[in-house]
Amino acid sequence: MTTWNESLLIATAQVTGITAVALALAWSARRRIAWVHALGVVGLVLALASPVLTLALPARTWWRVPFLASPPVVGPQWASAEAGSPVGQPPGPVAAGTPALPAAEQPARSTVVATSASPGPALVRSGRDSQPGSAEASETGWVRNWIAVLWGGLWVAGSMVVAARSFTQHRRIRALVRQVLETPQLDRERSDRLRAVSERVRGIVGLRTFPAVRISDRIPMPLVLGLWRPVIVIPLDLLRAGCEAKLREVLIHEAAHVARRDAWGCVLQRVAAIGWWWHPGVALLNRVANRSREELCDNFVLGCSDPAHYAETLLELTERCSQAGRLTPALGLLEPRWTLESRIKGLLHPGRDVATRIRRRTMAGIVLLLGIVCGVVGGIRAVENGRLPGPGAKHDSSTVAKAAAPEAADPPLRKVTVRGRCLDEDEFQPLTDVRVLVVAWSPRLRRHIVAGETKSGADGAFELKDLDIAAAAGTHPTAVAALPGYASTLVALKGQGEGVIEQDLELSSHPGSLSGTVRDAEGRPVAGVTVSLPCFTDDPLPGIRSAVTDDRGRYVIPDLRRWSSESYRRTNSKTGVTMVTTGCVFHLRHPDYPLTTAMHSAIPQGVDVTLYSPAVVEGRVLDEVTGRPAAGVAVCAQGVARHGWYETTTDADGRYRLRMTRDHYNLWANAADRIAVAAKAIKAERGRTVTGADIRLVGGGFVVGTVLGADGKPISPAKESPVLIAHYGPARPRTGAAVTSTKVEADGTYSLRVAPGRNYVYFMNGSGRSAEVLVADGHDTTLNFDLREPPSSDGEGLLEKDSDERLAQTIRAAAAREDEADSK
Repeated sequence: MTTWNESLLIATAQVTGITAVALALAWSARRRIAWVHALGVVGLVLALASPVLTLALPARTWWRVPFLASPPVVGPQWASAEAGSPVGQPPGPVAAGTPALPAAEQPARSTVVATSASPGPALVRSGRDSQPGSAEASETGWVRNWIAVLWGGLWVAGSMVVAARSFTQHRRIRALVRQVLETPQLDRERSDRLRAVSERVRGIVGLRTFPAVRISDRIPMPLVLGLWRPVIVIPLDLLRAGCEAKLREVLIHEAAHVARRDAWGCVLQRVAAIGWWWHPGVALLNRVANRSREELCDNFVLGCSDPAHYAETLLELTERCSQAGRLTPALGLLEPRWTLESRIKGLLHPGRDVATRIRRRTMAGIVLLLGIVCGVVGGIRAVENGRLPGPGAKHDSSTVAKAAAPEAADPPLRKVTVRGRCLDEDEFQPLTDVRVLVVAWSPRLRRHIVAGETKSGADGAFELKDLDIAAAAGTHPTAVAALPGYASTLVALKGQGEGVIEQDLELSSHPGSLSGTVRDAEGRPVAGVTVSLPCFTDDPLPGIRSAVTDDRGRYVIPDLRRWSSESYRRTNSKTGVTMVTTGCVFHLRHPDYPLTTAMHSAIPQGVDVTLYSPAVVEGRVLDEVTGRPAAGVAVCAQGVARHGWYETTTDADGRYRLRMTRDHYNLWANAADRIAVAAKAIKAERGRTVTGADIRLVGGGFVVGTVLGADGKPISPAKESPVLIAHYGPARPRTGAAVTSTKVEADGTYSLRVAPGRNYVYFMNGSGRSAEVLVADGHDTTLNFDLREPPSSDGEGLLEKDSDERLAQTIRAAAAREDEADSK
């Protein structure tokens, strides 16, 4: 269901709850007229404000009702790749141009340069088609959306009709005003009588200045006209001799309307009647407000007049109005459903409450109570039958949700001691004064930091005690060792037995260097550029695998391990597939330029780099579930051709700004309980700014199912060997390498959140099984994987026929021509 449909439902539920509670309280407090009127007015104000409150207030879910589809409330699981070997060498085979991306967003990729047996793995569709639930969900959602559109159109049409009637009545009142302005001349006696009575009434009602009084021989009843400068209109007959008491009672009643600013209350009621013309609760609340308003003004009269006499005055005015039936009272003297008999009975009731005002505390309590009703009812979300999580339900838990709400998703910390020895790799002799650092993930800061640092002793031993390490899968710390004249080494630390990690660090005494010159587009050297190789930290480590350019733009990184593509050739004896590391990335940072990624294909090597003006992309992230901008969410950009990776965070208005290198980019946002509809292949050019690259966050749907093994039973993956189900689709276009994925649970089930539309779901562990499914917003689509069935042979065809893949090939070919032209 679209955002405005759900907002309409929530607003309707809020208005229904508010009016129901207000009417119930008004009936229970019917003897306290001031309370009844306050309940009516506050209820109507909140009814008018409910659409705004639905969009403005944060989305909450207190209770889920199985009825209609609504956005899911759990997030996707992202694949978390872990280093499986020491990293004191180039990080495995890397495709040319591949940056160090978050493992959650991009699976490991390799450049295959020779094969001797089987072809490389292909993503193919399984023998199963999408389950019928997919088409059914889509059809149901379509029907519901059209029903919502028709109902919305009827609502608007009805409001327009009611508004037209109100406009017609307004024109009649203006014509009435023109008649009233034709005031007959009064003799001195009548003028003095009117002035004297008006002055006494002013003191009774509490007005600073008494409003203008007009006399009409055409209107048989008193009324008040005007909003900004109200005018009291009274019949000429009330100024005859002997009618001073009746004149006083009428003026008190009408002046009370002015003092209470009831004309504005009438406007409020009219607007509520236009907006919610079909809602019986609003109509009843309007009726309650009309009656209680008149009764409150009657109470002003009863404070200084005899009820029986005032009843006689009302009876006389009503008889006069009946004789001139062509006119209708403006302020409800003859409210259609409130008879004169009922009104007079109320005046003569001995237990009548004659209070004219309500205490501030009571008013605050009414506002608070109805406001709570508004918030509670607005927190109810309708969900489709079958979507309510049961005792055995398993939805994937999102690391994206952790990023958006760290206080609720921080993994626990544990105290860990890291110790070992620093050794010469060739001679296995201890090394003294080696700088040893442990890099770990910080849940609080949401980034990798240096958790501890020390130096090795005379025997090469080192120890770092009581380090705070996140005890969560995929968050293994990394040891970094550096010593002048040696190649720095990085080793992933595993096996936290009893909180102690034993790990020796070996350093090569034959380091190589990466050097070169950094220039701008005009060929001028750029000083102050930080050039670094990845160290499993978000920021470079000064003096370790990094350097800063001098005034001539020169840099030298001397502490690198020597390597070449031939030295890292690896052949799988079972498959015969040979993989070769063709290049590794390094990064260049400077405040005037975008983060730039370059490649080196061996160490030692000289690589000159040119920095270009940033390509800027701006836009907003909009949450279509709440209808509000998404503030404080992460925005990611991945290059289609050159594979650059950039991140930023939205501001309070949901706006973001990315400074990047030239490329086409897929952009998406990560937020709890949402999935983005990515902005696909946005072209970013040097020195230019692209605006309006907006990203939509939706609730999405879920692809759910079971993975059956060779024995026909659900598989039960081991924790150390997770099985992943991933997808491309509107959330992650196939023009890029990034995917979202989820783990298969111990009972063989999985649940993967995807954006509405056509999604390509595949078995990430290389079984070759995949399928295309159509997912509707707010619905589950079932897709089971049966490993007994052979992969279908049309998997490669799916990729070849995919328009995103063809677009990516076109973009990459154009980028290759641009890069070739730049190199000449």
